[in-house]
Amino acid sequence: MPATSWALPAMSSPGRCRPPSHRRTFAVGAAFPLLVALLTPARALTWTVSVACLLGLAALGAIGARAGGSAILKPTLRVTFWGAFAMTATAVIGALVGRAV
Repeated sequence: MPATSWALPAMSSPGRCRPPSHRRTFAVGAAFPLLVALLTPARALTWTVSVACLLGLAALGAIGARAGGSAILKPTLRVTFWGAFAMTATAVIGALVGRAV
């Protein structure tokens, strides 16, 4: 058996992938927090956008779990937890260096 037999057919040929698809996915994922940012008063912007991002991550985690045929709760909690962790780490680093990151 060849050493590369584990590779998926779609991954073995770069021509089969549609390169712009990741751009569309990113744009769709960013649309919700951007819309919230546009509609939120400046005094509540940080918390509102943070909560909107977490809700969006939870929704995308659930959609990804469903698309992958997995249970929904565990992947949704995992994506939401690590998203919150990353946002908190970014805020802490920004506070330590005295700038928004």
